[in-house]
Amino acid sequence: MSTLTSVPGNLLRLTCHCELAAIREVARSVRGFLERQGLSTPEADAWELICAEAGNNAVEHAPPHARHLPIEVSIEISPTAVELRVIDHTSGFELPPSSELPDPLDEGGRGLFLIRSLSDSQRYWRGTGENCLVVIRQRAAPEPESAPPDPSVQQSMLEATLHTMTEELAASYESLSAIFRFTEELIRSGGDDRFMDRWLLELKQITGADWYVLRLLDESRGVLDVARTSHPDMPFPPLPLAGTLSPGGSLELRAVHGRQDVWFDPSEPPPQGDPLRCLSATLAGLAHPLFVAGQLVGSLAVGRYAGSHPFTAGQVNIVHTLSDFLGIQIRNAQFQKSTLQAQLLDRDYEVASRIQRQLLPKQHPRNGRWATLGFCESAQRVGGDFYDIIEVGSNGLLLAVADVMGKGLPAALFATVFRTLLRARPELARSPGPFVDWLNENLVEELGELEMFITAQLAYVNLSTRELRVAGAGHPPLLLAGVDHPAEEVLSCGPPLGICSSLEFHEERRILPPGARLLLYTDGVTEATYPDGVQVGTGPLIEILNTSILRRDEVERTIARIGELQGDIDGERPAADDRTLLLLQEDVPSTPPINLSRRHACHSPHRR
Repeated sequence: MSTLTSVPGNLLRLTCHCELAAIREVARSVRGFLERQGLSTPEADAWELICAEAGNNAVEHAPPHARHLPIEVSIEISPTAVELRVIDHTSGFELPPSSELPDPLDEGGRGLFLIRSLSDSQRYWRGTGENCLVVIRQRAAPEPESAPPDPSVQQSMLEATLHTMTEELAASYESLSAIFRFTEELIRSGGDDRFMDRWLLELKQITGADWYVLRLLDESRGVLDVARTSHPDMPFPPLPLAGTLSPGGSLELRAVHGRQDVWFDPSEPPPQGDPLRCLSATLAGLAHPLFVAGQLVGSLAVGRYAGSHPFTAGQVNIVHTLSDFLGIQIRNAQFQKSTLQAQLLDRDYEVASRIQRQLLPKQHPRNGRWATLGFCESAQRVGGDFYDIIEVGSNGLLLAVADVMGKGLPAALFATVFRTLLRARPELARSPGPFVDWLNENLVEELGELEMFITAQLAYVNLSTRELRVAGAGHPPLLLAGVDHPAEEVLSCGPPLGICSSLEFHEERRILPPGARLLLYTDGVTEATYPDGVQVGTGPLIEILNTSILRRDEVERTIARIGELQGDIDGERPAADDRTLLLLQEDVPSTPPINLSRRHACHSPHRR
């Protein structure tokens, strides 16, 4: 590249080979020339880009026979404008009257668009063998010289800056000092409720505040309730987060809903109806929301009475730092308290579960060929299912199964009450109907008050006469099977216990067949669902009882097969309801033939 300057200082002429690399060098030289002439950086940037785009166009469109010819570039500076000329040896083109931003997929057009965007006028002269592009851009007006700064003003600004920095540093020191001091105290004392009083008193003294009101969230009631205040004699009602009092009626609610500070002073006081107005009608301060990890903890309103000077920036920083740290400590204390409560509740559940297990029969009676076995599983730690076996004389048994509405501790408590009442009247054991009447009369008031009920089934069996008496209260029918007696449902209709008083419960009577299987159960067994949502029903239970007779299974094996069925249905899913089984079973005689034709079985639809 060669350079020829015809007018010193105002004109730069350059020639270069018809190559893109040479054009980049020319563009940098143009930029350096303009910067030395005092043009601003934005102006130099614009001309460098214009020169590069114009030169690239001259190189890319040069025909093969003209590539040996040089490209000439000249740029001239006047007091008001800068003019660039680029001489190329292309076939030339017609300069359109305007240029739009081309489509991103188009191969050309962007260079001309950029040149027109960065300059004020463009002309293109076409000649024989060479063409000339002329681009003009007006110069920016020089900035007027500013008056020299006033030393006194600079000194005042410097002093104000130093004062602000000193104040912020002091505030940071006060905040850190208080945090370290109270952290040490919390570690030493474990953090009782008194730490809030000491913390707020420290905040009040450091900031020079006249009053404060700390509110904490009461999730059970959905309100912000006063936890601490500098004026405990003042009536500060709870603030409902949703309800009659709108956020606009309380600055504290407005701060919580907006998640930002809300300021107030005599010119913009708290609105009418705001509880803060009980302190004074003219207050100055702020309401600051307390959030920890995005969770609302409460709010802190702190301020001064009218006439006092407002909080400084450093004092506001102290309010933010100490109140947010206080919120963290409060949240931590709440978490520790809830953790302790959960541990105590877990222990209570464990004790309740142990007690409930102890209330179940510890031994299952056996009498000659007769055997009993029960099973009870709660969906939660404790549940409302219950079963009992009461021996009546030398040859009688009272079998009882009950299911209290619901699950958990309330259901478990009523199951315990039911067991106590059941054991209180052994003389009624031979008459299940009157026994259920009596149970209902003694439970209806308590169950009605809590809007609960109990389904139950009592079955008395005389092992000598083989007589069965059954009374039910809203409970699923028991299943009875035996040799030459396919399993059937023994219905004993009656409303659940606790629905209403003065009822008479009907007794259903049967004679037990040889090799009898008598199964009592709760609805958690038959209402278990397959993965597709279809309930099990009584069908699989009937099949197990019939097969048990054919195989002459022991009572343990029969119950185990029902347990395996429930396990196959549940898979990895937890049980949705409590489940209870109680089975009375007689050894199958070895001599008579066994005919269990399924077409005589009475049972609910089921799936295999």
